[in-house]
Amino acid sequence: MIGVEDAIDIHCHAHEGQQDALGVAKLASKSGMKGILYKTIVGRKDPAGTVDSVRSALESWCVEKGLTPAHLWPGASVTQGFLSKIEPAWCAKNLKAGVVGLWMPNNTSANTLSIVGGKPSAWDKNADPKAHTEPLSWADSLRYGHYLLDDKGRLLPEIEEIFRMAHDQNAAIFFGHPTKPEFKAMAEFSRRPVAQLHLRRIVTAPGYRPGEHVQGHSHGGPRALHALVGRRRASVSQLGRVAPPATRLYVGFRLHS
Repeated sequence: MIGVEDAIDIHCHAHEGQQDALGVAKLASKSGMKGILYKTIVGRKDPAGTVDSVRSALESWCVEKGLTPAHLWPGASVTQGFLSKIEPAWCAKNLKAGVVGLWMPNNTSANTLSIVGGKPSAWDKNADPKAHTEPLSWADSLRYGHYLLDDKGRLLPEIEEIFRMAHDQNAAIFFGHPTKPEFKAMAEFSRRPVAQLHLRRIVTAPGYRPGEHVQGHSHGGPRALHALVGRRRASVSQLGRVAPPATRLYVGFRLHS
């Protein structure tokens, strides 16, 4: 690839049915990229261990080819990649193993299900695994998908706990596909003095507008993040350090007006 020298891919899919993790890492190294953060990778139960294996294979290959290997970092979804219960213990295990980025719900979020639908096989074992629904009603989206707030609009205790663990481990939190209320609650909690977080390692999905087209979820939005986390408005990527000093992983995120 041309023109990607020193670039870092912070959203690489390498799970079953996606591109090969080692193949992508080889291409990145040949192209002079700085590194790859795997959002997903084959072996979702142990992403750090799988990335370690890929890293070892890449380093051996780069020695043979006389190349500098790209840095590789493991990420993980708090949903374990499925419609699983969000469990702080699972996140803690992966952070301890070396995961440097945690994703809040994406394709399994209630917001996503209400906008583009989802695979019914996720909640109905008898459904066609290739089927995809039309957008669900908000009631069904809440029934089948992940939603991060309680009935008073506060972050669920387990989500707050995951944020604290990410802070303690110097890891990044990726907001995923939240509604505007979820987006606002996560941003506010990240900077709440009582939480003693002042978390700077938060990433919003480029080009994704939280809660768009979801009725009844109109407050907040990407513009609000500027004030909530104290970052200036930007049309270019702002860089924030997310990994321990030993790895020096940097990520960029784009704030849209």
